Amino acid sequence: MNKIDRSATLVPAVGAQVERGVRRLVDNRERTSMTSLQTLLRKAREGKGWSLQEAADVLGTTKGHLHALESGQSDNPTLRLVAALVIVYGLRPEAIVASVIPSLTSAA
Repeated sequence: MNKIDRSATLVPAVGAQVERGVRRLVDNRERTSMTSLQTLLRKAREGKGWSLQEAADVLGTTKGHLHALESGQSDNPTLRLVAALVIVYGLRPEAIVASVIPSLTSAA
């Protein structure tokens, strides 16, 4: 497993993608299946067949931080980690945002 490239262009590009996704959620009142962040991350990691440590190494974070996110002890991933989750796990940025900020998808 290789660590992802955390170049200076990675975070702004994914940040813009997240912003577009959030705007769609709010402007169009898109309904997304509300999956909690911990479920989203755990299923993505397990789908890769990785342990917490293996996933943390690839994502460029600590096992403890990833465990806190997967167990619901934390729901505040950094933008860098969101970028890594999008690239490594193939998650949609707006799904990550929606899992952290449920009020965005519950507006009528």
